[in-house]
Amino acid sequence: MHYFLRDPLENSLYGIDLDPRAVQIAAAALWLKAKQTCPDAEPARLNLVASNLRLGSLDDDDPALVELRREVERETGIPSKLTDTIVHALQGADHLGSLLKIDTAVDEAIRKHEAAFGRVADPVQGRLFGETPPAQQRLTLDRDAARANILERLEGFLAGHSSGDDLGLRLRGEQLAAGVRFVRLIREGTYNLVVGNPPYQGTSKMEEARYVSSNYRLGKADLYAAFLQRGSELLAERGLMSLLTMRSWMFIQQYLGIRTWIQTNFDLRSIGDFAIGAFDEVANDLLSVSAVVIRKATPSSQPGVSLLPSPPDDRSYDRERTSRKRSATLCHVGLHSFHTQKFNLIQSCPMVHWWPDSFVEEYCKVQKVGDAFKARSGAQTSDDVRFLRVP
Repeated sequence: MHYFLRDPLENSLYGIDLDPRAVQIAAAALWLKAKQTCPDAEPARLNLVASNLRLGSLDDDDPALVELRREVERETGIPSKLTDTIVHALQGADHLGSLLKIDTAVDEAIRKHEAAFGRVADPVQGRLFGETPPAQQRLTLDRDAARANILERLEGFLAGHSSGDDLGLRLRGEQLAAGVRFVRLIREGTYNLVVGNPPYQGTSKMEEARYVSSNYRLGKADLYAAFLQRGSELLAERGLMSLLTMRSWMFIQQYLGIRTWIQTNFDLRSIGDFAIGAFDEVANDLLSVSAVVIRKATPSSQPGVSLLPSPPDDRSYDRERTSRKRSATLCHVGLHSFHTQKFNLIQSCPMVHWWPDSFVEEYCKVQKVGDAFKARSGAQTSDDVRFLRVP
């Protein structure tokens, strides 16, 4: 039992958070749960990383960083410029967390320094008979293998210097060591299951708004939408992603891009449409949430399952609303099945999962107001003097 408990903690569970306190709480919870299940459990490590690496505040000529680069190159052969590239690529982790994409930067640096890692830009043709000349015996590796080799060398160096006498070198080394663990945790196409409750924050006023906009074009309107896109990138084929997000992405025009992208390229298996009143702690109608389970696979012909514990027109506002919603959820009130393909039949592809197939078909047949009458402007009084008693 001891072995089976250690295995998931050391090799199957990984977590990232911006706040180191959240990481500490999660680590303590896992440790206590392990001890509760198996008092003799002694997991060697927990794969939890706080992404506030504080590398962004370092100057390139920081004495400890200069020393770190020199020692890394002397002991591992990793060029100092490549160490710099990794440090610079990690500087955005403080604000972006797992949204940060550093593979591209590191791969480009590897390409520039590939000779140092036994990799050639183009395969070299050897001789059919006899030995290949020594100059042509360099092993051609793919970039993923080269990156893994670099991280292993760097991690080995940092592990051996984490208790050095030089305080500055040790602190910088510990920061970079956390960065290396972070790099390992955000490898794309790695996870069979991605679970999260991403932040709900419009990106227009963010410090990293340009980065999010350029790297997450479909989800650039809000951080939770960017995490929908990022989570799908971290998944392995046929892996599952479950995120608790705002409900708005399923319906409004602003999220049409990411909505149609998910409907077209992924298998949407379930929707928990909890809307407003899902949490006791939020006593207002600002937080309207949903939980989705998405498989990284082509859309299935099998129907998905959704839950709408409160009717769409329920605008009740009282202290018992959350309790009613919780009870309805446990009793499977508002259980529906849906076909993702049906959403595409409706303009803007809103995810009206509670509409039965027969209603969708009927809706598609009838003439819409916009087809019969071309509206020139929205609803307005126009002649205020005539129609408004108090302007």
